[in-house]
Amino acid sequence: DAFNHWMINEWRRGSREKRGGGASPVSFDWQHAESGLMLGPADPRSPDLLYDREWALALLETTLCRLEQICLKEGGASIFETLKPCLTADTARISYPELAASLGVSEGAARVAVHRLRKRYRHLLKEEITRTLADPAQADEEIRALFSTLIG
Repeated sequence: DAFNHWMINEWRRGSREKRGGGASPVSFDWQHAESGLMLGPADPRSPDLLYDREWALALLETTLCRLEQICLKEGGASIFETLKPCLTADTARISYPELAASLGVSEGAARVAVHRLRKRYRHLLKEEITRTLADPAQADEEIRALFSTLIG
């Protein structure tokens, strides 16, 4: 009986993989182990500002998805895809003749389509922001804060 216990223990000891069994040892440089922790943060902005920025980006993305869904329901998927870059582009940089040609409409109609899409986007953004506020009257102030967060 004692011999069986000794054999079982020897077998366990020989086949053990725990605590690095079967692996070559790795040197641990304890003098420099924590030197990487002394580095500054990857982003110098405060966590509050980073959170506000991520919240603003998520809100803009949610609004864009809502606008896309509305356009899809109305049958304007291709028009939305063509006009989507115009939502964030500076009006002076939009090539309305090229846009009109790709939509198959006049330049004036392309300008109106961009204006209407931007107006809808602003309206949906204001709706999204208003849903997060206790006082809906603060929506315009919150929109200004949102964009200042993205700029700064």
